[in-house]
Formats: sequence, C-alpha cells, structure tokens
Amino acid sequence: MNTYQNAQFSRALLEQLHPDRIALVTSGFHIRRSLLYFAHFGIDASGIRADFLRPFRSLFPISYNFTVTDLALKEYLGVARYHLYNALGWNIRAVRPGAL
Repeated sequence: MNTYQNAQFSRALLEQLHPDRIALVTSGFHIRRSLLYFAHFGIDASGIRADFLRPFRSLFPISYNFTVTDLALKEYLGVARYHLYNALGWNIRAVRPGAL
C-alpha cells in the first residue's frame, strides 16, 4: 500500500532469493526516502532513478512548479516522519543494515 510496507514485504521475498545485488528503481525525487525505508529492513539496495523532475523557470507561477514543490515536500516530510516514528518507537524494529 505504501513505500514502507513495500520495503517490509520485499524483505521476505529477497531472503528467499539471496540476490547478489539489489537495485531499487523509483522516481528521482523518491529515491532518498525509499532507500531509507529499505535500509530500515536490512535491504542494502542501490537507487536507480527512473525519471528526473525539475522546475521550469518562469516569471509567473505555473502549476507544474507547484506540483514539483508538493512532491518534494511530501518526500521531506516522509523522511522527517520516519525519524519521528523511530524516536517514538512506532516503527517496526529495525533490522541490522545490510542483513540481506
């Protein structure tokens, strides 16, 4: 349903496969948070950007730039929420990094 659960449930699948390397392909703005969540579950993945978003320069506000800003804020808040939940003990207990 979300990136955190994707990392959680991928761990069980990857334990069965015993891969040499793991590539995490996702949107460029989403890599940082995704790698954080996957590392939480002991998955040492390499992030690969599937796209790249950047704002357009304009003298006037355009909706595309608001969308890119919204996406960036969601990612920053997701990272902050992860750290807050860890501090409060609400996250599932972390697995030793690189356990897979």
